[in-house]
Amino acid sequence: MIRHARPADLAVVLRLLKEFDDSLDDIQASRAPVEVLARVLRYGIANRDPVLLAIEDGEAVGIVAWVNLPEQDSDQVNGLMLYVRDEFRNRGISRSLAQRAEEVSRDKGYRRYTCEVAAGNEAGLAAVKSRPGARLAGYTFVRDLVEEEKWQPHLHS
Repeated sequence: MIRHARPADLAVVLRLLKEFDDSLDDIQASRAPVEVLARVLRYGIANRDPVLLAIEDGEAVGIVAWVNLPEQDSDQVNGLMLYVRDEFRNRGISRSLAQRAEEVSRDKGYRRYTCEVAAGNEAGLAAVKSRPGARLAGYTFVRDLVEEEKWQPHLHS
């Protein structure tokens, strides 16, 4: 089951965030400090952005967090994290989380999705590149959520 994270889920969300952050150590990826991501996740939950949990047998086993930040265009959502606990991988949970996040984003009126894939995160890079029409620009992607197959490169300035 996939559902929106609620304020009462904050401890679970932060635990998954910590596991996600620890997993990035394995690939020595640079990333924002956990405290910054935690603040952004709190904001996203309050804003009803697609901060979604995958639940199996009553336990949160995965999370996707796409958040529209105040400094972003109002029609853009930024992919902060997609994480599934190791023992629950290869079951289609990541795909389900991402698909549901896309649905929620479109329902909220977001038209573009951006994400960054850390250098060395080969699984994440393969997942993004496997989408029809995906094009790599550095490690940042912009996706038109209205036309599923259209990807446009975007470089941060």
